[in-house]
Formats: sequence, C-alpha cells, structure tokens
Amino acid sequence: MSTLLLSLGGIPPLRGFIPKFLIIEVLANHSLLAIFILIAGSIINLFFYINIVLNILMATQLSKQKNKLSTLITLLATNFLIIFIILT
Repeated sequence: MSTLLLSLGGIPPLRGFIPKFLIIEVLANHSLLAIFILIAGSIINLFFYINIVLNILMATQLSKQKNKLSTLITLLATNFLIIFIILT
C-alpha cells in the first residue's frame, strides 16, 4: 500500500515518476508557469501521501514495539528527513 502511494506521488525510482518527468520535459519549451504549477501540485500531493504512509508505519510499529517512545521518535525523525529531502 505504501509503495503504491509513493509511486502515485511520483518519487523518482518508482513508476509514477516517469509520466510526470515526460510531461515536464515536453512543457519545458512551452510554458514555465505550467511547469511551476505542476511541480507545486506534485509537492503538495507528495506531502499528503508521505503523511499517510508515515501514519500507517507509525500505527503498525507502535502496536508491535514495547518501547513506544523510541519508535515514535524514530518515525518522527524519518518524517522530518523525508520532508527536508522533498523541499531541497
């Protein structure tokens, strides 16, 4: 489920990245505004998809682990790392 959501978000090694890349490549010569709008929309969608995936991971990990605080801190750190990578 999480791989499908991340593919839908268009993360590069997954299948959903290829159509987005081809559209941006075609629009590169025509309209920079359209490219900006598409990339901004993709970043917003990816933010929501990553939050859904991390919530799923947190729910499954918290139910399995005895030390819930360390698991929660690890997952929150991963969330911030992913958001930092997307923004850069």
